[in-house]
Amino acid sequence: MKDLKSGIINKRAHPYHIIMVENIEQYRETIINFYESMEMGMTFEDEERFEQLKHSDNSFNFAIHEIGTGKCTNFHVIFQSTIIVNEVIQYNWLAFQENDKNIIISALLSLINRTFENNCQVIQCLVGIADIIALEFQFFQLLFPAIPDFHKVQFMCLLIEEISSDTSFIHDFKTPKEIGEMQTLINPICAQMLNQLPVSEDFMKLLKKYLYCIPNYEMISSFLDKFEDAYKLPNLIYLCSDVLRTILVASPQNTSTPSTPFFLRLIRNGINIAVGILSCSIPEVACEIWYDLVSYSPDFFQNAEFTKFILSELFNFCILFTDPICEFQELIFQTCLLVSEDQVPILPHEYVHLFRILLQITDKCWSNSLDNAISDLFRKIPEQATQVLLENFLNPTPGLFIAICQCRPLPEDFLLNVSIRAINMKDVIPPEHLLLFIWRTGKRFTQFNDQWFEILFSLMPQFPSKVINILLTLLPQNPQYIPKISLNAMDIAMSYLNDIQLFDYSAISSVSKVIKFSKILFNQPPPQLFPKLYAMIFEYTHGIISDFDEEDVSTYFLFVKTICDDLGNIEFNQKIIDDSAALIQSIIAVHSDDHRLIHNLNAFMGKLTFTLGQSQIIIAPQ
Repeated sequence: MKDLKSGIINKRAHPYHIIMVENIEQYRETIINFYESMEMGMTFEDEERFEQLKHSDNSFNFAIHEIGTGKCTNFHVIFQSTIIVNEVIQYNWLAFQENDKNIIISALLSLINRTFENNCQVIQCLVGIADIIALEFQFFQLLFPAIPDFHKVQFMCLLIEEISSDTSFIHDFKTPKEIGEMQTLINPICAQMLNQLPVSEDFMKLLKKYLYCIPNYEMISSFLDKFEDAYKLPNLIYLCSDVLRTILVASPQNTSTPSTPFFLRLIRNGINIAVGILSCSIPEVACEIWYDLVSYSPDFFQNAEFTKFILSELFNFCILFTDPICEFQELIFQTCLLVSEDQVPILPHEYVHLFRILLQITDKCWSNSLDNAISDLFRKIPEQATQVLLENFLNPTPGLFIAICQCRPLPEDFLLNVSIRAINMKDVIPPEHLLLFIWRTGKRFTQFNDQWFEILFSLMPQFPSKVINILLTLLPQNPQYIPKISLNAMDIAMSYLNDIQLFDYSAISSVSKVIKFSKILFNQPPPQLFPKLYAMIFEYTHGIISDFDEEDVSTYFLFVKTICDDLGNIEFNQKIIDDSAALIQSIIAVHSDDHRLIHNLNAFMGKLTFTLGQSQIIIAPQ
């Protein structure tokens, strides 16, 4: 067998592993120093083994032998089987002679037959054997019977993972067709093991891996009785949810539409598992299971009876939620999206219930997804949803003022009355809800402009971005309100600039709004605005030229152009160009031999001067 110093090396490996594999003879002292720096020192046995290593003729054979004895405790930090698996087997196995292969196999089997626990060494040895089989499947008939029964489930799971994982090394050696053939051969053996296993953690782990070996998930039907027994056990319910979600979501091989009996049984199991997971105080996962259930086969929503059934069960689930966590919101939004499709039958009673749930969510939060869900469902049942809004108006909650903005058309007199109610409840409605209502609906009723502007001015210190956005629309149409703006309004806008994140695309519109707002207040940008904008641009410039990321550079130039166009000040533009040129010149002076950097900086400067409408400046090294 080749010694490690002969060049067995995985170029993808971590440098530490490369040292270990490329030439252990040369780096003995380095290895010892590395080990002694670990939290646990050398034991007497470790020191003895190092002495043996120093005098061994073949350090690789010595390492293999030590792994095979199963006696490596602390010593395995140096010669752990991870190295054998990652560096020797995966990328060098096919180059070994048969005798060398037998030595490695014997060592790995020796360890796993000595150990009853699935500790890290045993698992790595099992991975090594799995990799050998994945590379040369003819070894399966020889090696699988040699695996002790108490390690067989763990081994089968590892083998399937090594073969089926998208990130497995095996894709460098096998075609998709060859991998599929191995999965087909493993399939009946795995099924036999599942039949023999009792309801247990091993059964659930192997069932999940089995999903990657079958062309159609309905092939697990014969194991559903055991599966249903498993999720009744608290210690197995999370593993059951993992198997269920693998069927519902991770189904790259299974592209066929499920049969109705299998689908309905799966749905009922999922409903029960979600309730069980929720009882374990994991509401996020429970909602995700429900999300996967409603998304699994949308075509079934075209059946009215199924839609009634699934919504009824969903409403029972919703009763258990008082806090609309993000996962719960996404579940409701997805359900609204599915039932709003034209092919889905109209079920007024169920959809009204769903619409009320949306209003309850809107009482506490807002999002674009929520807007879309309200709008989609309103179009499905406009008359019934309007009646819900009218009823809600009698005892309004915050969600009403968001919902009516998305429900069109609504009676004009109703919107007028809601606007009056919003003004009367301005101290009760959450400020962000109130601002959204003014922006989307309230501003239409100009007879309430005094009240709208009063609300906007009072909320500007707390929500400068939102208020400025609304004022940019309202003030040009109502200039008489400009003198009523607080004297510190510009200071608030300037303070808002401090919170803007540069290198973010949204910074462009945010800064532009402040400049336009200042022009409305003073007819031109005030003097105190220029130093602040200059500092922002120069900070941005420093960041960009330190790392010429193409996308960031593009955003930078759009940022600079937008600011300079909005300001319309030639002197400001020239100062940006002159100071940028000076900065670049100082960088080039330090890196005068870096021709690529000089090229990038000159290109940057040329683009900057072109962007700002000035003559191009080329800076050569001094």
